[in-house]
Amino acid sequence: MNTALKDGANALEPDIRRQDKKLIVYHGFPDIYHSDKNLPIDDYFDKVHDIAQKTPALSLIALDIKPTAATADYGAHRSHG
Repeated sequence: MNTALKDGANALEPDIRRQDKKLIVYHGFPDIYHSDKNLPIDDYFDKVHDIAQKTPALSLIALDIKPTAATADYGAHRSHG
């Protein structure tokens, strides 16, 4: 993700899935966590928040919510206020 943003990308499109009753993000992020493992959604957005503070060109995050994650069970809200 960092590499793409440095190369001029201004948007992200992570996959949101459910795994073990938790929401995870997967798109392969070796430059954030040095691995291609699934990331808990809170960890992903904490990192995106930090990156966005330093990358004003980041203007869009389009969530690709997979069917397993598209349920009312995952309607919780978390703020970075």
